[in-house]
Amino acid sequence: MFTYQSQERILKTKVKAKIKFPSKFEIKLELGPKEIFGNKNSSKQNFFINGKRNISHYNANNGRHYFISKPPLQPLQDRFIWDTDYDVKISGNIFIISGTIGDWNYFINLLEIFHYIFPTILNVNYPETPFVIRTSGSIGNIDFGWELMQQTLLWLKESEENLKTEIQKSFLDLLIFDNGLNRRVGAGLKYYYNACRLIDSGNGPNEFMAEVILNLAKSISVLFPGGDGSRDIIRHHLTQLDYTEDEIETKFIPLLLLRNHFDVGHAFLSLISQEDLKLLYEYLKNIKEDFRELFHRIIERLIKKTYEIDQVESLELDNDKKRTWENLKISFKKRLKDSSQNSIKEIEKVVLVIK
Repeated sequence: MFTYQSQERILKTKVKAKIKFPSKFEIKLELGPKEIFGNKNSSKQNFFINGKRNISHYNANNGRHYFISKPPLQPLQDRFIWDTDYDVKISGNIFIISGTIGDWNYFINLLEIFHYIFPTILNVNYPETPFVIRTSGSIGNIDFGWELMQQTLLWLKESEENLKTEIQKSFLDLLIFDNGLNRRVGAGLKYYYNACRLIDSGNGPNEFMAEVILNLAKSISVLFPGGDGSRDIIRHHLTQLDYTEDEIETKFIPLLLLRNHFDVGHAFLSLISQEDLKLLYEYLKNIKEDFRELFHRIIERLIKKTYEIDQVESLELDNDKKRTWENLKISFKKRLKDSSQNSIKEIEKVVLVIK
């Protein structure tokens, strides 16, 4: 479930002291986006605020819309008792849970529950999706931040001139798609692009790592006919691109095994040890650049006409997919009909028609 977000965390403190139990504690969650919990100066949400003037903003370039309420939604303020023993205080996007804890293991359990699980439950009940910006607090008289023990980073070094050269090269590389050719490469590039966007847009590089792996697996599978069903076919084509057996087995095949067996293409409830997860995260830090190199090799050889990828002869759905699609259309139409007939209670539905 959290295979790719389970990096080991520690309580980072400025002083060293032994904690005695039972002990008073405070867990402080800073959630984002901040605006959805109120902001005294401005308000920007994906939902209407009753009793306020709500101005809709629509971006016709990307299909996103949001609302600004005037006066703005003020920072939420609340206080209540949770689970009979713990005090919860809310001030805008800051959630503070405090009380007395009996032992160290249960305290760590509380940290994990609030850091990992609470945003997923709040997402069901709250009208917009939250995420944790920072988890910190105190236990006894010791202040702490609950931070990653280690993060492996990969830095790229570029010159200004090289950046301009790479833009020009990208224009030249476009020529391989002339006359509708090399659709497989185009599809592979798109799945790789999706993976890179997920890495860059997530709340940290690992938030959407399962989806990153899924897109990279699609990327390498779509490049080669039959690659979606056979790792041996992928091995064969990578050999043609001058990858050694060792490179193939260490760079690309593990990705396909992760996709099939470990919390990517299928639900996964098992736990992997922290020691083994460290190896996993060490492997994952390189995959973005491994695929960049793969596409460099493919495009360079296609430009020089020293390599060919089988062309896609037809974009038509095969018979099996046609039957499935027709059944889906029946479900879609029934869903639309049911929606139009059912009255919507307790929810204001706003339909914006953009001309």
